[in-house]
Amino acid sequence: MEDGIRASIRTICEVLGFNRSNLYYAEKPHKKRSKTDETWLVDEIRKVIDEFPEYGTRRITAILRRRHSKSFNRKKIHRIVKEYFWQRWKRPYGNRPRVKGMKSVTPQANSRWAIDMTHVFTQKDGWCNLVALIDCHDRYLVDWRFSRSGKAESPPAHWRMR
Repeated sequence: MEDGIRASIRTICEVLGFNRSNLYYAEKPHKKRSKTDETWLVDEIRKVIDEFPEYGTRRITAILRRRHSKSFNRKKIHRIVKEYFWQRWKRPYGNRPRVKGMKSVTPQANSRWAIDMTHVFTQKDGWCNLVALIDCHDRYLVDWRFSRSGKAESPPAHWRMR
């Protein structure tokens, strides 16, 4: 130093509140993408999407590779599809979560009933329907019906509320 005071780089950086690693960091120049090459690729991707609108980026990449006998990066195809908002969202499949409903509770018995139905597999008749009538007050099984057909018939007379 000019004043005759010697200090390490670490000390100087601590005093100035500067990260020492930033002194040695040199930003690498980014490669510029050629727009002419990319516009051609954008047009080709759009043609494939118009022809096969349900295809995703993997299948679009495979079609481009097959048509042009050239290697295309799937991530680049995906980036272009996202940039131009051509991405279609997949419909969720599988079981959806059950609705968290409130339990039906009544202050007195026989004032509100609930009905529930399920399918049961039997060795003799195959799939059968089990319908249960439940009292909402004490969750007591009032009545049930077991049938092979799922046809809606009029309920028994004693199922009707008075």
